[in-house]
Amino acid sequence: MKTLKNILIGFLVLVLVCLINLLVLSLNFQKVLIDGVIKESIRTKLTPSDITENVNIDNKEMEKLLNSKETNELVNKYLDKILNGVTGEETINEKEFKEDIINYIKNNKEEISKISGQEITDVDINKIEKEIYTKDFSNIINESQNQTNKMIPTEIKTAIKGYQFFTSKKFQIIMILSILIDLILIALLQKSLYKWIKTLSKSMISSGILTIIMSLVVVVIIKFLSPLKTFRINSLLISGIVILITGIIMLIVYNIVVKKEEKVNEVSQIS
Repeated sequence: MKTLKNILIGFLVLVLVCLINLLVLSLNFQKVLIDGVIKESIRTKLTPSDITENVNIDNKEMEKLLNSKETNELVNKYLDKILNGVTGEETINEKEFKEDIINYIKNNKEEISKISGQEITDVDINKIEKEIYTKDFSNIINESQNQTNKMIPTEIKTAIKGYQFFTSKKFQIIMILSILIDLILIALLQKSLYKWIKTLSKSMISSGILTIIMSLVVVVIIKFLSPLKTFRINSLLISGIVILITGIIMLIVYNIVVKKEEKVNEVSQIS
């Protein structure tokens, strides 16, 4: 009976490590895609050789703009819309798209000026705004989405839907609830109010190490197999380090508390 209980606990611990890893990946996957692929593609395209000699790109300022909150929100918004368009669930609203582009330029006028080395005035923005509003993007957007829908195989569309579910709040809530249920089952099997904390801390240490290894391996593979010069996976690496350190701290605190309780019990027994 004791052997069976240990086997069940071992299985639940393995499941716990997997659930924590899945949650971490779900929370970071979209950011890795944006920072590692989309933004890196922009950096690669905006090299001095691709720009006219009259424009000097300030890489530091470009880096600040690409990493700004507003840029991340805009990219996130249209990444979701593009993926929904590929699966036939949504189309990009032309009016909204134009407003977002114009507002982005207005809000980041100084940053764009620093990047290009040329001052962008309100007159320039008004010209850009008029040009954007006079152009008809609807046909271009619809044709692009229709062509993409026809070209992309059903398997890829299924994979995109899988990605969307994997990075959704719904999936993350399912993972959190699964982790809590797993911990409750472990606590019931261990018949202790405290031992599950030690189990959780060790599981977090294992998950943190696995996440760090995974992020480093992915970087190496991408660098060798893709045309990207660099592949940024900082969010996943940082998450792995945070989980690892949190697990270690929890384990240290748990051991200190247990030792204190043992000393108190020893003193009470002697007295």
